[in-house]
Amino acid sequence: MPRGRKRERAPSPGLAAISQALKKSRKAVDKKSGGKREKSKGITSSVASNNCVDALCPLFGTSASVFEDSSGPWTCMLNQTNLAFNNNKYYLIQVLKEEGDKYSVWFRWGRVGFKGQTKLESCGKGAAALTKAKTLFEKKFHDKTLNHWEEKENFVKHDRKYELLKMNFGVSSTDDEVDAKTKNDGDDGRRDEKKEVKSKLDERVQELIQKICDINTMRQSMVEMKYDANKAPLGKLTEEQIKAGYLALAEIVKCLEVGKSRSCLVQANNEYYTRIPHFFGMKTPPLIQSSQDVRKELEMLESLAEIEVIVTMLKTLDELEDLHPIDQKYLSLKCSMEPVDPSSDMCQKIVRYISSTHAKTHSLYAMKPLNMFRVEREGEEQRFKDCGNRMLLWHGSRISNWAGILYQGLRVAPEEAPSTGFMFGKGIYFADVSSKSANYCYASRKNNKGLLVLCEVALGKPKVLAHADYEADRLPKTYHSVHGVGKFQSLAENRETLEDGSVIPYGPIDYEFYKTKLGQLKNEPLDLNYNEYVVYNENQIRLRYLVEIEFQFK
Repeated sequence: MPRGRKRERAPSPGLAAISQALKKSRKAVDKKSGGKREKSKGITSSVASNNCVDALCPLFGTSASVFEDSSGPWTCMLNQTNLAFNNNKYYLIQVLKEEGDKYSVWFRWGRVGFKGQTKLESCGKGAAALTKAKTLFEKKFHDKTLNHWEEKENFVKHDRKYELLKMNFGVSSTDDEVDAKTKNDGDDGRRDEKKEVKSKLDERVQELIQKICDINTMRQSMVEMKYDANKAPLGKLTEEQIKAGYLALAEIVKCLEVGKSRSCLVQANNEYYTRIPHFFGMKTPPLIQSSQDVRKELEMLESLAEIEVIVTMLKTLDELEDLHPIDQKYLSLKCSMEPVDPSSDMCQKIVRYISSTHAKTHSLYAMKPLNMFRVEREGEEQRFKDCGNRMLLWHGSRISNWAGILYQGLRVAPEEAPSTGFMFGKGIYFADVSSKSANYCYASRKNNKGLLVLCEVALGKPKVLAHADYEADRLPKTYHSVHGVGKFQSLAENRETLEDGSVIPYGPIDYEFYKTKLGQLKNEPLDLNYNEYVVYNENQIRLRYLVEIEFQFK
């Protein structure tokens, strides 16, 4: 397979213009701040922590703020799930400071997803009032967790007691504030009444940025996966807490693999649901008891990780008066996006690739390409590890995940994640059948738009597998990827090698392939209907084209 020459790409005119505007705006910000630009390192003042006041507290929206000292803000969200007793509950405690040196303690508790019961206990004024408020807080925290507040950094979860959710209180903006910013993106470009700033981006790119950076879309996506975004708002849950969720899920997998007792499995489920808050209304949280259940939760954690990074980024953007907010978000993603001319040769090739590899078993919808964008992540070309055998392959994901993917790239699941649930181990999965990847967009009749990315993947020498192997990521050094063989495949004679040496495997799909042409695996039953390609090194991937799809349900 020829490796081809290295592509030279001209920088996007829009990106260059925006970069210039950004530098100009940052100089203005530096000038106003005396040449000093402070980075967010967490809450450093009671004013900054004002947004941490519970929205259901009577003091929310007043001068009240969460009290903090050298140990940090005095606020905590506790969570506990116990399937045996249908417990799925939370407990919120906050020490609040008001003008006039007044102090109070706010308590709210109940079932996940519900307002619950509340209590605001006034403690008076001055140092004695603060001491009283701290004492009330510490006592309740210990009663609920058996931990001491001053030792919260070394928190230990006790049986039938609450877990402390690790939240990022350094991000002071609320979801509503980010929503407001997003809503203003698409107006007439006005940042204030004095000056109008217009976007320098193509309208199609503007619409794409609005779509993938929409907080409401992200929140709704997580709600569909039963995550409780009210108790742990997007952008607040720490990376450490998400990793704790992966570890808890891994314990569930161990119970399933070694056939432990049901009581052990229930306890492992309790730990997982306690660490990652879910909303099931008044129903008992379902028992995670199969590889399919595990896979579903893994997808939720992956989405949560992608969204948390982007929401945090959106909440901490500077206000730059000479740069349109959409342009600022675009630049922050560090990924150029240029619309592809519908009449271009490459656009026609991609349309053919989509239509010719739509599998007949995926018959609930047709796919109509709406817009295409040539994408290039900053530094990805330089990091690319070309081990040969480069193919253009599909990857699909929910719209809510795409800002995170463009910002961070496609990534291998963290080491804390269990291998069960990944058919060929922890890697990055691709398909040569467009509809196979399209299914992972999770489009619906109500939300019938989705995004697919076409990636250049260096497969090198693939290890060919006919069956699931959860440890396939432990590849011998002589292999660079895994090829999970499908029963139905497009034929090699329909492939096209592009000028740069990468290959497009066009359809149509041969549904007699398994019976007639499978060669060395001909007499072996296969787990897959269609091919899967898996790489375990993120540097074997280059994002090339992002395609907006309209799903036309039948």
